[in-house]
Amino acid sequence: MTKKILIILLMLISVSSSFAQKKLTIVVDGMKSANSTLLIGLYNSDSTFLKTPVWSDAVKVAGESQEITTVLPEGTYAISLFEDVNGNYKLDTGAMGIPVEKFGFSNNVRGQMGVPTFEQCKFILKDDQVVRIHLMEIKIPGQN
Repeated sequence: MTKKILIILLMLISVSSSFAQKKLTIVVDGMKSANSTLLIGLYNSDSTFLKTPVWSDAVKVAGESQEITTVLPEGTYAISLFEDVNGNYKLDTGAMGIPVEKFGFSNNVRGQMGVPTFEQCKFILKDDQVVRIHLMEIKIPGQN
């Protein structure tokens, strides 16, 4: 084998490994209603976090727990999701913009007086991985 062919083969191997696909399984629990929809957004940078997902899905809730699987390139990601109970495909909020529907983030992060950051929610997908998210809700006294 000539040196030139060997170099080309090494370049091809390095390029193909940079596009390695990994299976991401998202397990969500704490759903409220079997008639709701789980809306999921997956983000790969701080500048796109909660704005432009690289992958999204809307999944009909089948019970208190739900498992969603996708295949993605290796990389750094953050997940944001919520349970849309009334079918309007948006996170409903009440007084002072506080969510009235259950929501969650990767790493089960809770924001301090607001939404958590990409940095707090991020995880590195380098092998097939399971991410577990427990939905949370904010209870305000006197509100249903």
